[in-house]
Amino acid sequence: MFKFRNIHALIKNNRPISDFTWINKLDEQKGLEHGTTYNNRWAATAFLECIAETVRSEVTENVRGSKFFSLTMDGSTDCGTIEQETLFIRCCSEGKIMLKFLCIGEPRSTCAQDLLTFVKKKIQENDLGDHMHKLVGFGCDGASNMLGCHNGLVTLLRQEYSEILGIHCLAHRLELAYKDALKGDRLYVQLSTLLLGLYYFYKNSAKQRKNLRECMEVLSLKGTLPHRVNGSRWLPHMQRALDSLFRSYPAFVSHLQDASHTNPKANGLARLLVSSSIITFAVLLQGIISPLVRLSLTLQRPDLTIGDAKIAIAASKDVLSQYTANNEKLKEIVEKKECLGWKLKGNVFDVDTTSETIKRRIVMKIDERYQDLQDNILDATTIGSLKNWPTENTEVVIQFHLE
Repeated sequence: MFKFRNIHALIKNNRPISDFTWINKLDEQKGLEHGTTYNNRWAATAFLECIAETVRSEVTENVRGSKFFSLTMDGSTDCGTIEQETLFIRCCSEGKIMLKFLCIGEPRSTCAQDLLTFVKKKIQENDLGDHMHKLVGFGCDGASNMLGCHNGLVTLLRQEYSEILGIHCLAHRLELAYKDALKGDRLYVQLSTLLLGLYYFYKNSAKQRKNLRECMEVLSLKGTLPHRVNGSRWLPHMQRALDSLFRSYPAFVSHLQDASHTNPKANGLARLLVSSSIITFAVLLQGIISPLVRLSLTLQRPDLTIGDAKIAIAASKDVLSQYTANNEKLKEIVEKKECLGWKLKGNVFDVDTTSETIKRRIVMKIDERYQDLQDNILDATTIGSLKNWPTENTEVVIQFHLE
């Protein structure tokens, strides 16, 4: 029993199987006797396969007991730059919505036909081939090989199972709406350049990180290193990058200005850091994306329903529309041309006009990206969200139209 629990804990926490031996020795030091046999990585692999088979059987039984189920698929590359596709299955068992990992594997390629072959193969391997008629939904990103109207994976699946609905990931849509709204904006490009430059400037140099920490100590500042804004590009990453920028702003400026005499990169970053327009835009963007970050995290919840998503999207749009650019940090920059005690250079743009323009663009792009949620079938699923049900104190009038 102890050995089974140990290998399960290691895998759940992304630890290598080679840790199995020493964690068993640690148990012995604690007085937990569980024998000296099966204390090797080969036994650990056998235990892991037994656990996986048990979990796989439970998932299969849940699908067999459900009237419908849907699949979610996404891909990425492993450390060997080999494409790996993951499949998750979502169903309702005994009134409880469950999202379970089904499998991961390497398709022949990422073209729609090879992905279709991959999905069918994995479904058969998990003994679900006889239940494919229950498949009603397929969630994925918006790539053409997935949702292409002529040869996309969902289109190919629909040729055999006509009831399938293809759902573009709601969280991805929000990211795309945000990018569309700010695409080509000069200040946004400059701010992104600054944040990315800060991240790599300190990431690639242990010496610069050490000097920055020393600068923080001198200033009695509890700052942080720059946060990465590229990669997956989720909105929460941008928020953390902006929070880090202002939390450590005095240290960044002090250190980079000092290093600018001998380092051209530091000189360029220091100039961007004291630009009135860039810092004003950063403060403005920090406030604007706050409701979008909360929405992004909501849309990533595994128990989310279409009804919940529609409520969250509408609420976020209302909060965003009511945002006003009048916080103390903005006033300090606009009126005094200062940020946290450091003088800024250059002119400041019209904050109110820019704020309204950005908010209007974001709301417009959100409406464009989520317009299919008003379709009859998707709109009907709103009943699955209890938040949309009337309360006991709400007067509900039901009209029966009799012919």
